[in-house]
Amino acid sequence: LIVKLSSLGDVIQAMPVIADLRRLFDQRRQPLVIDWAVEEDYQELVSLHPGIDCVIPVGLRRWRKKGLFSALRDPLLRAERLTLRHRLSQTRYEAVIDLQGLIKSAWVAQMAVGPRHGWNTKAAREALASLTYQHRYAAPRYDAMRAVARYRELCAQVMGYACLLADWP
Repeated sequence: LIVKLSSLGDVIQAMPVIADLRRLFDQRRQPLVIDWAVEEDYQELVSLHPGIDCVIPVGLRRWRKKGLFSALRDPLLRAERLTLRHRLSQTRYEAVIDLQGLIKSAWVAQMAVGPRHGWNTKAAREALASLTYQHRYAAPRYDAMRAVARYRELCAQVMGYACLLADWP
């Protein structure tokens, strides 16, 4: 499961990760299923990528616009959150990779079943998010590395193909 909720540019910059993962598993001749949790506004864009099997829309922006108290009390929003939790808990993932490194993305990642991976406290955009990961990885500060390289590097470390990145354009 890839967790990269927003924004539009970041979602697009995370897509090379899918090509890397597909290339790796094709080389190994192993099956691979990739699900992606993304903000509902971008679900159509993510679903266009042929390497993604399932897109899981998340309505965090819409929920936040309603306000904290409304989001907690509103039965429809509560039902949506429960549906999201149920959907994420239906699959046992080999890896849940939070590319975003924010508290909101860590919250979504925690709903999924499987080992959670993300940046350590020094590399995550919000240090508290890293406390929710079972596996943490070091990297330069968030703004010291191009986003595409950063996302590719995290997935390569998680899946054990970091040595191959230099050979892949």
